[in-house]
Amino acid sequence: MKTDIKPLLSLVNMPSADHALLLEKILSSCVSGYQNVTIAIVRQPVIEPDVAAEWPWLENKVKAFERKSMQQIAHMQQQMQNIQQVFDELKSQLTADASVIDYMRREMDWSDFVSKMELNHNDIINTTENFRQFWKSREKKAVIEEWKLSRSGDEWAVSESKRTGYALASLSVQIPEKITGAVVAVYLFSYPMPRMGHRFTLFYKKGEKGGVEKKRTKK
Repeated sequence: MKTDIKPLLSLVNMPSADHALLLEKILSSCVSGYQNVTIAIVRQPVIEPDVAAEWPWLENKVKAFERKSMQQIAHMQQQMQNIQQVFDELKSQLTADASVIDYMRREMDWSDFVSKMELNHNDIINTTENFRQFWKSREKKAVIEEWKLSRSGDEWAVSESKRTGYALASLSVQIPEKITGAVVAVYLFSYPMPRMGHRFTLFYKKGEKGGVEKKRTKK
């Protein structure tokens, strides 16, 4: 049975309409089955100057990665065409023949292909290093505002306890203070039962008409 989240939403004063809509979408899909819910607005760490300075070059980095990847794809496609050509040429050969077998062995030799494939793979790895500086270790996200709520039956109320007890199923939702970017990262900590915790990051991509597209990655 789906949980009615309207009473819960009425207890939380989000900083903007966009935050409120995002929270509603999150809780509509996540809150069922939980007795404790913690909702927080967090301040994300400031991007380091050297990282920010590299961002204008992002398009060039992506193009380099695409170029190397396409080289690898073209190399594999060429090998497939070479093998297919051998098969096509042997369609009329109904019985084994020493010359034919020697021809197949030489034309289908994979040593050069594998060597070139490894070189292309190393080139792709090198281009991915261009992105590594973007995800340097970050300081812990600071909580700006927080609401701890508990449910009894169908009724939600502000929790009297300063700490959420994980003896009952609990969910923590952290929404960034600023959600002006093209993608919003929402951090979830799920405790469906004692000593069983899961941490997720939900990425919401803003749509042209205000909608969001969600993709979950487990961390």
